[in-house]
Amino acid sequence: MTRVIAVIGSSQGIGLELSADANTTVHAGDRYLSEQLLGLQATRPNVHAYLADVTEPPALSTMASTIPHVDLLLMVAGVIGPRSPLLERPTTDDPVASDLLRVFSVNVIGSWNVVDAFQAKMGKGGKIMLMTSSFASMERTTHAQAPSYSIAKASLRHWTPGWDPS
Repeated sequence: MTRVIAVIGSSQGIGLELSADANTTVHAGDRYLSEQLLGLQATRPNVHAYLADVTEPPALSTMASTIPHVDLLLMVAGVIGPRSPLLERPTTDDPVASDLLRVFSVNVIGSWNVVDAFQAKMGKGGKIMLMTSSFASMERTTHAQAPSYSIAKASLRHWTPGWDPS
């Protein structure tokens, strides 16, 4: 039986790795279509690429409308934002609030947009995975390296969509 995976944020890394299994159909959405992703789509019939930015719900809905069902929805899209500690940023940088809003809108609201667009495609036993990182850990990171990213990824750890496919 073929497993159907929708990967959002698939221009590199995890999304591309999933397409190696011939028993998996991968629907890969990203804000831009990388040459590597387009190359896989051209050479593997199980890979389908879509232009779908997480900050644009209509693009996500269009992608979802072309897929009959999804067994696994994997959200890996994200931005890291500035890497300097909040209190040590050069005064020439953008205001902290604008950095935080940009990162939050992609990493958190973007995740919500993805789940919202695909939830009707998830069947019984379907899984939704929202990718975080060690930067989301209160115990394992100082948050000084990428504070906006740490805040956004920590919020994903505490966010559950309350989705029940039964």
